[in-house]
Amino acid sequence: MHSDLEESSGASAWLPEEQFTATADGRFVRRIAIGEWTGPAIAIDARWRDSSTDGLRAAWDQAWLRSTTEVSSPRPAKMARCLRVVDLFAGCGAMSLGLKMAAEAIGYRFVPRIAADFDAAALSVYDRNLSPELALGEDLSAAVRFEIDPTRKAFIRPPRFMDDRFEKIVDEVDVLLGGPPCQGHSDLNNHSRRADPKNSLYLLLPAFAYLLRPRIVIIENVPAVVHDRANVVATTIALLRKAGYHVTTSIAPMSELGVAQRRRRHVLVATRTASVDLDAIWKRFATRPRSVRWAVADLSRRKRGGVLDTPSVQSTENQARLRWLLDNDEYDLPNSLRPRCHLSDHSYKSMYGRIRWDEPAQTITSGFGSPGQGRYGHPTHARTITPHEAARLQYFPDFFHFEGTTLTPKRTQIALMIGNAVPPKLTYVVGLAALAAIYRPVSGT
Repeated sequence: MHSDLEESSGASAWLPEEQFTATADGRFVRRIAIGEWTGPAIAIDARWRDSSTDGLRAAWDQAWLRSTTEVSSPRPAKMARCLRVVDLFAGCGAMSLGLKMAAEAIGYRFVPRIAADFDAAALSVYDRNLSPELALGEDLSAAVRFEIDPTRKAFIRPPRFMDDRFEKIVDEVDVLLGGPPCQGHSDLNNHSRRADPKNSLYLLLPAFAYLLRPRIVIIENVPAVVHDRANVVATTIALLRKAGYHVTTSIAPMSELGVAQRRRRHVLVATRTASVDLDAIWKRFATRPRSVRWAVADLSRRKRGGVLDTPSVQSTENQARLRWLLDNDEYDLPNSLRPRCHLSDHSYKSMYGRIRWDEPAQTITSGFGSPGQGRYGHPTHARTITPHEAARLQYFPDFFHFEGTTLTPKRTQIALMIGNAVPPKLTYVVGLAALAAIYRPVSGT
């Protein structure tokens, strides 16, 4: 039963709104989160002068990203209310981290019931940061059995669990999260684009939703997922609607939501009560674009130490290319200095490029340590960005640990976790919208 939660009545969703106020001395900003719930104050850079709402939000977000200790809203006096979550294809926990922020913003305690991912290193990092009740590293497709009629976009017969660990929490899940593998949908994938067998894993989400009966379902992927040859998005929408959900989709513009990166993600939200207007929520939380300088300037002269703050070692040729860009104050490498495969006409202008300080970064992928994978040359140093800088550009705060509880991930594993993650700011914003459609915020300070 969902007895922990105060469910809102009626089908009209209210739009959550953040408010910020600075202390008289300008040293701290307090976030007045959602409804009557008052969030914590956070110390900001003393040089900050922009006292507008957008400026104070930027000051708050920057201080949050730089914090080495977790910044959480004070918990309500009544600790009974909690938000119970299952995160499928959880990775290292980026979606859950954002939802945790949203839950605390309305005075609820975040309780991850199950986190599942086939990547043992990523799951160990999730465990370290978010402490799920159960971390599952098994193949999710073996946990549930279902068949879909692609023409009718309906289950041929009702899905059923093959894993009693999920069976035990039916009706005890408030939010189902999912970020199924997106490489097969990506426009950057020239091998199996639109027809990768892994694309069908997207359909596990409506099957789990049918069985677990959560009040909210949030699924994210690349924008090109809508072009999948098996029509996984259209099928998922139909299945969820048949199960009684209001479903809405939209493309999230991350650079407009406070992330210093030009990343765009396809978002699907399903709720059992009021529908969610995602386009309205993008407008409500819109900010001025934030630059790479805003996100990582304090890290540019950080001493090398450990995997996170040490850039990748480059070949002699690539080191020369990075140095040329700096010495000539250029951002795009001329064809004459590119590898042979790039000497002819090509459209990969950002490859071997240098990042611009005062603009958002391009999409961060797991290849951020290689200049040949994109525009990943540092603005002021002859090197690629470090994992720490890439994590900041993905909106991971410094208090997020990339060391697991049972495993110490290698550099390539950390790069994969960071590149595959969706910025937590996305599920914070989407989570607030979805929670606003379902629950009343807890009053108090």
